[in-house]
Amino acid sequence: MTLYIRPLSEQERTSLDSLISQSESETLSTRSHIVLLSSQGYSSSEIASLVGRHPASVRKWIHRFNTQGITSLTDAPSPGRKRSYGEEQAQKIVETALTEPRALGQPYSRWSLHRLVRYITETGVVETISHDTVWRILRSRNIHFQKGEGWVQNNHSN
Repeated sequence: MTLYIRPLSEQERTSLDSLISQSESETLSTRSHIVLLSSQGYSSSEIASLVGRHPASVRKWIHRFNTQGITSLTDAPSPGRKRSYGEEQAQKIVETALTEPRALGQPYSRWSLHRLVRYITETGVVETISHDTVWRILRSRNIHFQKGEGWVQNNHSN
């Protein structure tokens, strides 16, 4: 099935060129490139091989652009659950993990993941948060659990 883009206005062409060259999102840049290639007469299968996407995906973005314009190339909000924490709470979780529990009035010398989650929920840092989420927050900041030492920050870049 061959599907081509509708004729582009100069403003749309300029906007698409800008999205390709200035977008920080590789996904948005690729989608814009798909539209421009289609406007130049490339088929969906030719575009797919040029941009490394499946022809059905190429046709989807051409169809969306034809019906909804440039705004259709951006990602729609994801249907997943919203985060239960913000950057401020994440920073507080990190600070807590790197603080000796006794300094915060706790009866133990090292945090376990379970103790850390219980403490941050009981003290109102977050209303609720999973152990896995706390682990991911810490790992994203190069903080890991070291047996015998508790949570430590690795300041070495790998």
